[in-house]
Amino acid sequence: MAVLLQIFMSIVVAIHTFYIAKFIRHRRFYAKLPGPPHSFLWGHLKLYGETLALFPPLGHFQTVITTIVHKHKLPVIFYLDLWPLAAYLDPIIGKGNIVAANGPRWKRLRDMLAPAFSAAKPVLLEHIISALAFDIIFKLIFGYPADAQAEKSADLRNLDAIIRREFAIRNSWNPLTKLRLRREKESAIKRLDKSIESKIRAWFDVVEHSGINVSNKRSLSIMDLIIREKILDAKARVIPARLDSDFLELAVNNIKTLLLAGSGTTTSTLCFAFMLLSIHPPVVYRLLSEHARIFSSDVEAIHKLLQNEPQRLKELEYTACIIKETLRIYPIGNSGRAPDDPGPITYKGKHYLTHANTLICPVQQAWQVSADVFPDPDSFNPDRFLDMDKTSMLAWQLFKRGNRVCIGQALAMEEMKTVLLYTVQFFQLTCHGLKPNSKPRVPWTWMDLVFGDRAFQELLTKARPRDGMPMSVTRALPS
Repeated sequence: MAVLLQIFMSIVVAIHTFYIAKFIRHRRFYAKLPGPPHSFLWGHLKLYGETLALFPPLGHFQTVITTIVHKHKLPVIFYLDLWPLAAYLDPIIGKGNIVAANGPRWKRLRDMLAPAFSAAKPVLLEHIISALAFDIIFKLIFGYPADAQAEKSADLRNLDAIIRREFAIRNSWNPLTKLRLRREKESAIKRLDKSIESKIRAWFDVVEHSGINVSNKRSLSIMDLIIREKILDAKARVIPARLDSDFLELAVNNIKTLLLAGSGTTTSTLCFAFMLLSIHPPVVYRLLSEHARIFSSDVEAIHKLLQNEPQRLKELEYTACIIKETLRIYPIGNSGRAPDDPGPITYKGKHYLTHANTLICPVQQAWQVSADVFPDPDSFNPDRFLDMDKTSMLAWQLFKRGNRVCIGQALAMEEMKTVLLYTVQFFQLTCHGLKPNSKPRVPWTWMDLVFGDRAFQELLTKARPRDGMPMSVTRALPS
């Protein structure tokens, strides 16, 4: 017994020694790197927590970083030591999704999915727009509507349950509450996965037995594109096409990714666009003038023009500027990833060290609300995007650039233009139940003096509107 106890204690000591040594190495690595003041004990966790406490619950990461940047006057590239805490999308939509994937797998997923994207009573606006956006991306994926706007989509309910349970788990310290939430989240994941898998299997059988031609990528739905890869691979290897478990897991996780990304971006952006438009009548007036000039002031005429001449949406230049300005002030979030090959990153002749666990995270909001990049950054001014110089335009990176550019950006922009076209001329939306703050929470924005805590985005996978964005809706007066 004494020998076993000695062995056990030796193992405990060895484990503690390993983690203490790892802790010391990690903290020393970040101690002298560019960034805010670093604590050997806490790294930057204490600073992050203190800054997060300035905001209402579920404050978004990018808002915290933007505040730290302004407070400490940080350079363009800097380090944050947030070890051992981290958060990823994998617990929500599963491994291998196109957002988190890297290297050959990411390229294969992008090549597979990209072709489908070429081209008076208060209401919770987020709920309404989310259902609309979900119906659109659902039909693009599966080829038929989800009826989310008619409250009939179990898939949307399950996806929302997964997201909200995951973030409730992260924000709870009660182990029993965490256990209950995990069980509820796992149940929702199983229901959603089962639903998506059944749709994949059903459509696979249709394609296999009906001889549908899957050779022309651009004429296919996303479901066709996913199944196409499996069928063509089987033909190349001269084997029967079967839906194995690995393929189904990859397909299900990436469909969940598209459902989440395809509805979240437009929902958040449109909610904040309507919020900003509600206090800027001159901007609304110019928007109405553009809609009437390029389309019509009659909803039936607009509908016919969109059906027959959808290319007119590209002429809505000022509408696009409003969307871009909204995204400048309220980015949908940011993504980070570890370097493919750990080593130094060179920026303006200076080397910045990285290692395998370094997360490189461009936080767009930090520079998009900087006066050094965009003059008068706290002003809602869509005109800044008219004839904007190339350098300033490069600073606006909501849909990323290069190989990682969002494959759905064209769809998202056209979708948002269409929603504004169908609503602003016919309805007046006013923020309901605002509670303006008596003084700004942070020095870099005054928005909360008007909108209260709704001026700050909430973190639920993406930067989302707080409280569901309650709005009072009335019919617009004839112009």
